[in-house]
Amino acid sequence: MKRPLVKNNLITVPYSPLLNFDRSINYQLPGNQFLSHIKKISAQKEKLKKIGQIMSHDVRQPLACIMGLINAIRDDNYIFDKEMLAMLEKEAHDLDSKIKAIVALTD
Repeated sequence: MKRPLVKNNLITVPYSPLLNFDRSINYQLPGNQFLSHIKKISAQKEKLKKIGQIMSHDVRQPLACIMGLINAIRDDNYIFDKEMLAMLEKEAHDLDSKIKAIVALTD
C-alpha cells in the first residue's frame, strides 16, 4: 500500500481494492480525524484479539467438559446421577457466562 499523502492538513490515503487493480480510491480526512480513525481501528483489533483468546481457551474448556460428560452419560446407557447433572449444569452456566463476556466486549 502506498504511503498517505499530507497536503494542507488533509491526509489522503490511497487504497487499491484487491480485486480491482485498475482503479484506486482515495480517502481524504483531516489529520485529527485520520488519527482518530486509526485509534478506533486499533481498539477494534485489540477487542478481536481478546475475543479470539476467550474463544480458543475460556469457552473451549467448559464446552469440552460438557462434551465429556455427555460421552460418559452415553457410555452408561444414558443413565446418570445427580452429581453428573450438577457438573453438567455448572459447566453450562460457566459457558453461558463466557459467552456473555464476549458479547460485552463487542459493545
